[in-house]
Amino acid sequence: MENVDTSISTYNGASTEKYNWSQGINEVTVQVKIPAGTRAKNLNVDMTSTKLKVVLKGENRTIIEGDWYERIKVDDSTWSVDDDSLVFNLEKASENIWKTVLKGDQEIDATKVDNSKPIDSFDHETQVCSKSVEIY
Repeated sequence: MENVDTSISTYNGASTEKYNWSQGINEVTVQVKIPAGTRAKNLNVDMTSTKLKVVLKGENRTIIEGDWYERIKVDDSTWSVDDDSLVFNLEKASENIWKTVLKGDQEIDATKVDNSKPIDSFDHETQVCSKSVEIY
């Protein structure tokens, strides 16, 4: 069987030694490699609005740790184990573009990020106004 790359898209993000990540204006997706066969119950994930720490239980080994680049909405953010990856779906606390996921990690050039928003993410009035504009 052929090896398949199960990495997430790095659109508007990057690949680092620690993780792959992508982002939109409101969310960030992060993929962290974990040892094969690791299940969710084998991990201690401590995720707050400002910090992240993931420890592999039994080995008491820290997989990843640091301060988020910006605040997240913890109650609207999730994590899951997918094959040999730990995947975070983070909701940003404010609409902005991140230069990295964890402070101190390699940063991207934020001026090259697509920060457009889909029309359906705006309120009804804004959608109606923008759809009625004609270009001559």
